[in-house]
Amino acid sequence: MQRLLWCLVIGLGGSFLGCDDEPQQLPPDRGLLRDSEPDPEPEPDAGPDPDDGVEVDAGPDDDMGREDDAGPEDDMGPEVDMAPEVDMAPMGCNPGDTSAEPCRGLDGVCSGGVATCQADRTFGECEPPPSFEADEARCDGLDNDCDGLTDEAFPGVGMPCDTDDPDQCAYGLAACNAAGDGVDCLEDDPVSETCNGIDDDCDGTTDEDAPDAPPGDRGEGVCAGQLKVCTDGAWVEPDYSALEGYEVGESLCDGLDNDCDGRVDQGLFPPAADLQDGVCSGQIKVCDGENGWVEPAYDAIRRYEAVELTCDGRDNDCDGDIDEAIDPPPCALSEGVCAVPEAPRQCLGAAGFSGCTYSPDYEIDEENTCDALDNDCDGLTDEGAPCPLGLRTVRIAGGQFEMGSPADEAGRQADEAQHGVTLTHSMLVRVTEVTQSEWVQVMGENPSARQGADLPVEQVTWIDAVRFANALSRRDGLQQCYVIEGDSARWPDGYGCTGWRLPSEAEWEYLARAGTATLRWTEADMIELVRAAWFNDNSDGQTRPVGTRLANNFGLHDVLGNVNEWVFEFYGPYPAGPVVDPVGPGEGTDRNIRGGAYISRAPLLRSANRAATPPRTAADDIGLRVLRTAPPE
Repeated sequence: MQRLLWCLVIGLGGSFLGCDDEPQQLPPDRGLLRDSEPDPEPEPDAGPDPDDGVEVDAGPDDDMGREDDAGPEDDMGPEVDMAPEVDMAPMGCNPGDTSAEPCRGLDGVCSGGVATCQADRTFGECEPPPSFEADEARCDGLDNDCDGLTDEAFPGVGMPCDTDDPDQCAYGLAACNAAGDGVDCLEDDPVSETCNGIDDDCDGTTDEDAPDAPPGDRGEGVCAGQLKVCTDGAWVEPDYSALEGYEVGESLCDGLDNDCDGRVDQGLFPPAADLQDGVCSGQIKVCDGENGWVEPAYDAIRRYEAVELTCDGRDNDCDGDIDEAIDPPPCALSEGVCAVPEAPRQCLGAAGFSGCTYSPDYEIDEENTCDALDNDCDGLTDEGAPCPLGLRTVRIAGGQFEMGSPADEAGRQADEAQHGVTLTHSMLVRVTEVTQSEWVQVMGENPSARQGADLPVEQVTWIDAVRFANALSRRDGLQQCYVIEGDSARWPDGYGCTGWRLPSEAEWEYLARAGTATLRWTEADMIELVRAAWFNDNSDGQTRPVGTRLANNFGLHDVLGNVNEWVFEFYGPYPAGPVVDPVGPGEGTDRNIRGGAYISRAPLLRSANRAATPPRTAADDIGLRVLRTAPPE
């Protein structure tokens, strides 16, 4: 009976409290009273759980403080015989019921488990709660593996944090962290991390992110802004060698203070310049900051030339060659007999170029020989020499004028439409018509009907005049302006040709007008015309010696009268608007003669008068005047 009561008192543990030898267990929450009739083999009824407050009629009171109807009250003295046992109804649990009571008293979280009633109305094994772990894995202040030890896998929990380990927190107690997978220090008074070798903020890391790092000792150049680093509890210099561009000693030309001493690109050793030959020998490159090493200013080197130009016995362009491929400068004189030197100039090294060797016909000081040549190479032929008038020339500048005639001009023809003309070049013009004397010198024969050395040559066709101009150019060492093709000729270089040629029609009228815009360059009255020209009223029906009538404002004789003068172009209509350096139509049948002749009546001696003439015409009233484009002054 006492044993049954003991089992009830300690929780009716049955299978886990040593009461397995009892025929049945009382459920922890089901103590029931039976009626007073005894069973054939009555069992002492220990009654319900003392906590349930249910009385059991078991007899007189025993030492457990219960009443027992079997006898008088009993003290807590020696054991006495119990009153006759009272029959009790069979007790047990209902299958499927659960209870936590059988798990009470187990270690750790297992005390919170439950047991399930089996078919034999007894509770089975205690089932642990979900927090149970076969091996302690979480740090949470619980005995999760029910071995009587708490958080044994995490030593130090509950111990002071201030240990000899510098990585340990300096304050508070060690405790499980919030994640349950480690230990943190619970500070009593947390402080900010400083550089002292201690984990001041108790986060398990020492001296991390220590604030207020002082600046590094090197604050210039690429080191600017660098802070000291906390190492072993003390502030030390950063690793400057890890900085881009840092150098212990400056060697880079990059516009930076690489060694952080406050000076940029100082003390460098420049490399040699790319050009080392000739006058560039010994040159070095120049540091141009962020642009790096650049070539020196070669132009500043004495005698340097990007392209060799000077004949001086030096390699001026620094390419390893001396005085190579230098074009000799032109001779000082390039007109007349000096146009083509006898020998080209030679580079003589340090002595420079050799002098020019001119033609044997060259006359240094002044023209002395009357030979129809420009012997002193000044662009004028036989000036100052005892020459006939017919071989003299005059320089006349180009300009603007109105070509043709106004509608109200007396004797005007329909082919004289007035239009503006600009001539952009100067001309060297013979002051008279070509004489028979010069024609014979050049061509070797005289075609004239009335012959005389000073008379104008006549009986020449247009192609005869063109051939004479080319021959005169050849004699004087000048460019030939015409390409002759049978009875025709081309003028490929136009006004750019510098040899003798026939005037264009525009040039002829410009020269004849000599700056006037009237009927003719002289006064309109007959007296003045007689003084200025040979025509039918005063010529006595024959040509007259050249230069015996008055010259116009340009110094030209016989532009009106004596003989008509061939011009180069085909005859054709004038352009409708202003033109510059015109050369007339590109094709046609007739050519032009201008100026009138000794047989012409006065009305035909006008500056604007034109006369279309077949180029094969040879007449005793047709001659020529020559000119050439003047070189720049």
